[in-house]
Amino acid sequence: TLNPDLDQLTSNIWYSNFERGEECFEHVSFYSEIKDELENTRYWYYGLSKISQNIVRALCYIYNRKINHQINFDNDRCSYLYYWLGDKIYSRVHDKKIFSIIIKMVYDEIYRTKFLNACKPHYENIDEHTFNTYKILHDYSKDYRNINLNTLHGHTTCDEHYKMVIEKYINTYRDVYSNCRGNNEKKYDCAYFDKLFDKYEHTNLKSFHC
Repeated sequence: TLNPDLDQLTSNIWYSNFERGEECFEHVSFYSEIKDELENTRYWYYGLSKISQNIVRALCYIYNRKINHQINFDNDRCSYLYYWLGDKIYSRVHDKKIFSIIIKMVYDEIYRTKFLNACKPHYENIDEHTFNTYKILHDYSKDYRNINLNTLHGHTTCDEHYKMVIEKYINTYRDVYSNCRGNNEKKYDCAYFDKLFDKYEHTNLKSFHC
């Protein structure tokens, strides 16, 4: 991002680790298997070959952390991996069926290594709109403390881009909150929503100002 305040949000710091990625410390089968599959001619239309290297390097990043820090492996990494990976895929395929096939393939391949099933995908069979909604909620659940502190003490430039990102967080939260708390038909996984915002004070939304 171009905004240093956004760069300092917890979610963006985590995602930047996957974005940089790294080589695996040891030979792992998933590296070539996943890369070859994403570069297969059946996916040429979606241009997945352009992100194949990026994806396997991100997987190496989390694989190295898991193998070298078995006891202290931070399970938060798993959620970030899922949303980073899903965002990469959905930004190109825009197709629920293809998304499900690819996400399942990626996790199946890393399960075959010493990584085993340390990280599981939150949802395999999920449409793009719902995925994007859950990603926004996930990121907001990690970032709202920073946002609250920054805006409360005036530690942020609060330009248009920053405001737009924060407003998207808040509007998405409000939409899902009202759906989950209302008597209407549930569009979302409300148990997941409650888990993300277990300790969150809904009234904090009112304190955001720029």
